[in-house]
Amino acid sequence: SDVCSSDLALFPPGAIRRMPLQIDEERLTGGLDVAATLADGRPVHRPGLLAEAAGSVLVVTGAERLQPGIAGRIAAAMDEAGTALVLLDRGEGDDPRPPACLLERSAFHFLDGQAEPRANEPGSPLGDEELTATIAAAGAALGITSARADLFARRAARAHAAARGLSRVDEPALA
Repeated sequence: SDVCSSDLALFPPGAIRRMPLQIDEERLTGGLDVAATLADGRPVHRPGLLAEAAGSVLVVTGAERLQPGIAGRIAAAMDEAGTALVLLDRGEGDDPRPPACLLERSAFHFLDGQAEPRANEPGSPLGDEELTATIAAAGAALGITSARADLFARRAARAHAAARGLSRVDEPALA
């Protein structure tokens, strides 16, 4: 009963890979397939989950408990192989947040119960300076220190505004 199973149904079958929280380095990055190596008499490499997830969506439940080394490998896969990432943080209150190397690559951060739905009516267009300041303030409030996240948010706001038929970002496009 994953909290976003219905949302993940939007992706085509086979486009989603789930990562168990207690994954070991070899399963994540691949390694030597001992049985196949002995049978063939030559080294046989077994791909890891990151290679299997290349170009698809990797879902990580319990992201706040990822070990730094595992998080770093996932971040590198996002950069190198075009892997999209969904981090599910089940922590509450003072629990740790997902590692910074993953948070800075995350375009969206959702907090349960923190936002009310907004009307789909156009608002006043935001100027570039106001848009930049609004996104930076939201990132700071969420503890996001990466400029990469600001760029993702700007692109997402523009896409949201365009999907609503607007040529400029307005405040509802930031919701």
